[in-house]
Amino acid sequence: WGQDCVLDPWYSLGTADMLDVAFMGLHVAQMSSPADMARCFDMVTNVNAAIMGLDHLGLAVGNRASLVVL
Repeated sequence: WGQDCVLDPWYSLGTADMLDVAFMGLHVAQMSSPADMARCFDMVTNVNAAIMGLDHLGLAVGNRASLVVL
């Protein structure tokens, strides 16, 4: 789902929240199996970091916690 999801003049509903994008993608693509949901969550957490060559990032014990939880 290549999009920026940012609140701007082109997309006024953007939140810059990749989990929100994943949630919508699950519904739109009818990815309702547990395996599909796990794959989708992985896409917005670990896979995107690996694609950018940031192998030290992701959700794993011992990795740096570089996120903000609101």
